[in-house]
Amino acid sequence: MAKAILSIANIVSTSVLPIQTVSTVQTEKANNHLQNYNFENLLKITRNGYDENLRLSKLNKSVEVLVRIKDHVDFSEYEKTQDISPITKQYILQNQNFVNLLEGSLLDLSFYTISKTTPYINFVFKNRENLENNLLLLANKENSISINSYEDTDIKQQAKMIQAESSKLDFQYNYDVSTFEKQFEVVGALEQRKKDALFKKLLKEKLINTEIKKIKFGIYEASGSVSKNNTLFNEQNIHYYREGSRDQYNIIQGNNADNVLSVKNGVDTFVSDIYSVYIYKDDAEWQNIVDRNAVMSQQIAKFDWLISSGVKVINNSWEQNITRNSAEKNNYGYDENAYYYDFIARKYGIINVFHSGTSRNKGDYVITLGKLSHNSVIVGSSNLKGDKISDFSEYRTLDKNMITKPLIVAPGEDYYLESFKSENGTISSGLTGGAHYSAALVSGLITMLLRNNNNLVGRPEAILTILTAGSRKIEGYGPNNPNSLNNQVGAGLVNYELMQKAANNIQNINVSESNRKQEIALPNLEGGQTLSISTAWLFDAGYSENREYRPILPESLGEKPKWDKRWDSMVSTSTYSSYTQHMYNIYDGLHAQKMKEWNKKWSVYKPALDAQKIFDKNHSRYANGRYESEWKSIEYLKEKYGKNWYIPTDIDLKVEKLNESKGEWEIVGNSASYTSNVEFIRIKIKETGKYRAVIRQYGPTRGETSTKGVMTYVID
Repeated sequence: MAKAILSIANIVSTSVLPIQTVSTVQTEKANNHLQNYNFENLLKITRNGYDENLRLSKLNKSVEVLVRIKDHVDFSEYEKTQDISPITKQYILQNQNFVNLLEGSLLDLSFYTISKTTPYINFVFKNRENLENNLLLLANKENSISINSYEDTDIKQQAKMIQAESSKLDFQYNYDVSTFEKQFEVVGALEQRKKDALFKKLLKEKLINTEIKKIKFGIYEASGSVSKNNTLFNEQNIHYYREGSRDQYNIIQGNNADNVLSVKNGVDTFVSDIYSVYIYKDDAEWQNIVDRNAVMSQQIAKFDWLISSGVKVINNSWEQNITRNSAEKNNYGYDENAYYYDFIARKYGIINVFHSGTSRNKGDYVITLGKLSHNSVIVGSSNLKGDKISDFSEYRTLDKNMITKPLIVAPGEDYYLESFKSENGTISSGLTGGAHYSAALVSGLITMLLRNNNNLVGRPEAILTILTAGSRKIEGYGPNNPNSLNNQVGAGLVNYELMQKAANNIQNINVSESNRKQEIALPNLEGGQTLSISTAWLFDAGYSENREYRPILPESLGEKPKWDKRWDSMVSTSTYSSYTQHMYNIYDGLHAQKMKEWNKKWSVYKPALDAQKIFDKNHSRYANGRYESEWKSIEYLKEKYGKNWYIPTDIDLKVEKLNESKGEWEIVGNSASYTSNVEFIRIKIKETGKYRAVIRQYGPTRGETSTKGVMTYVID
């Protein structure tokens, strides 16, 4: 009924004026008001029929401004009685209260009218001298939703209401069109890119003074650096890992690092600090690292640099093609690499993004080793339309317990890369593709989301659930894993607009061995709507919040006193005499005294040595002193949890509907995987009614910290 009452005549034949006109025609008061102004409020304003060339000629003409505010009117009684009088009383009170909050701050106001049946207020101003300032004041009110001014003299006074559905945000700005525009459109990022372009323009012209949350971004490549002289990155500060006194810098033909960054940077143009690191320079350096058994320690050293530099999102664009036969032969499953990625996600909130691989059309390959990390985002590749998995996009795994590889997909085909000059000559332009472009695209969406939702920084669990709930279903790829993901495309095609909706609905989960069930009310759902709901939590990977220190050994024992066997031979020979016996007794007494002192020290030293050995066994050998007090070893987890040591805490997700006639909750959706740290449900709502999410933990908490997880949903 609320919609029926709001179905009043629409405003027609309106041209939407770019928000930039607020700046180009600003008055002094409007300019002052823009300082420290919440940028998002600007996006509430639409100026219909505005013409810059006619502004001065219309300065003394009256103008009408229609404001829509948040609607808190209760329609429950009307549904029962069909009596509209309580509704009109509520609207009059609600709308008048909004006007009262303005406290006469609007300049040149002639009169206003308030609607009795909708959340709209109409203001008429005597002239337009202070129009921009008035528009900003109205937009700055928390309860305002949209501000429409009607500035064309040919438009007569408009109807006082606009249909609620037609009052969506709309603005235009001629931003730089990217060669990846189609990919950005497919993943729902165009509107946010337009907002970002407008925001940059206002910042550049110093019309707003707003602090932007800085998201530092890392690129971990196989053997190449981001180029220092690539003109595409003129606005970025590129930082390089230092080896000794030199930057680790290596430019290779084709330069995948630049290609990946150009895609990521195209999505989110606000990231100003890029941190570039690679694994090895050439085959000789790689062999040297392997021969020294330093692969893991080298990697940790470079990640330590990224972490200490404040990087929160790392795009890992290296490839690691391993055949199924090799993986089985060498037991390449969840390993120290994956364990490390999971640990730094849990401890430092690092969001690692990997592509799933490009080996599917090359033979029988599998996703393995580091990419099996539970807390990382694994991205598969789709075609440009986003309706089919790419032929090369890998999804096969050796371990049936791993069912989030990939988590989602993004377009990885038909990227047109512009040419640029590098130290090795000109990198030519042309069409290319690969799952690493999909991962770069998702990395850009993640940094964009973090910048606009600062509360999500350092929360990988939130990113995991937002990406799944904020995805679009790809037809023909239905759920076939226990956690309701599809084994080839995960939750589906990533979509930024849905990601933002999911970010708005984030709620922490709170389950444990002592509190196994959590119920979260969902909004009333209507038949025909689609509910996408997800929960994700982090695998602890040996992380312990309890400070533990490696036991310190007591004072050195020194060498254990030795018995000189020559005394034994001396007393057993014919040269034995009373003097010999006397000397023997003296030596024996001295030796006994030394042994007594040594044994006393040993009684203290041995327990400390045993404790140190146990500590070393229970803590990761790659701690290097930095993590040793809080990073348990794989051996410790194996001893405690057996063969399932790498499996996260078992948490399931259900969606239930209230059967009002029976007064009982009935299950309408279920995700129960046992081995995954992501549970996902996407269902078509059949009946309008009350729904809730039920999160339940089964079995023990697999870690020494409380569960760090979230739940979110999207209604489409």
